[in-house]
Amino acid sequence: MRVEDVVDDWVASPPYLYFKLKEVVEDPESSFKDIGAVILHDPALCARILKISNSPLFNPESQVETIEHALTFIGMNQLEELVLGTAVMEGFKGIPVDVIDINSFWKHSIACALTARLIAERIHEPDIDRFYLLGILHDIGSLVIYKKAPKAAKEALQLSEENSKCLYEVETQVHGFNHAEAGAALFQAWKLPERLVEVVACHHAPTQAKKYSRDASIIHLADVISHELDLQGTGEGFSSPIDEKILLDVGLTPQDVSYLKEQLKEQFEQTAEVFLSAS
Repeated sequence: MRVEDVVDDWVASPPYLYFKLKEVVEDPESSFKDIGAVILHDPALCARILKISNSPLFNPESQVETIEHALTFIGMNQLEELVLGTAVMEGFKGIPVDVIDINSFWKHSIACALTARLIAERIHEPDIDRFYLLGILHDIGSLVIYKKAPKAAKEALQLSEENSKCLYEVETQVHGFNHAEAGAALFQAWKLPERLVEVVACHHAPTQAKKYSRDASIIHLADVISHELDLQGTGEGFSSPIDEKILLDVGLTPQDVSYLKEQLKEQFEQTAEVFLSAS
């Protein structure tokens, strides 16, 4: 099995709304009304944006009731990221329940996203919100594999658990590639930003990243930390321990990790509910 064959079903179906929104946002003559008009084509997305806009993530001073109002403080970059994340979530429904609990999968992704943003804030990274999208989408290749090859995916999950080996290592043995490579191949085919492609490709091996190794390291640490807490109960088998060298390279201490875990516990349930509750 080749990674190109696995992602092929989705290559021809990129997140249309994301690209349309990006086109309008990049038009200097576009207004909030024009941008809102694009979003209004997807009622479920509208509902999600309004719900998130009124959540503790943004903590607005008054109730946000329209998309145009939401746009005044969400910001265009965050809006694009929110639309992309939502579009991808919608595009991968229908994973066989005997392979993975999809809610647990997304809960892990949300935990990773929250942790990545907390890390970025802790080490004073600029534009910390970009790490949220990287965290949400870091494991998208797993969904590609679960949908395309559920039987082999179950085998990999079982082998990971039985042999105390990281899932991505076992996947290479079972499939010939791992979920990081599958996710990167899909995003590259969709012509998504280079940063997203490389971080997804290297989130288990951040030292292999050529251009965005720091971002890949942050997502790697966020992934490991959220797995250690297991707030979501993913059942994804064995997870690697924190790499002390990567921790040091990023500028964190074990004490910082303890602090981040406490912060994550406080934020996780409410954030997961906002993202996963019915629109």
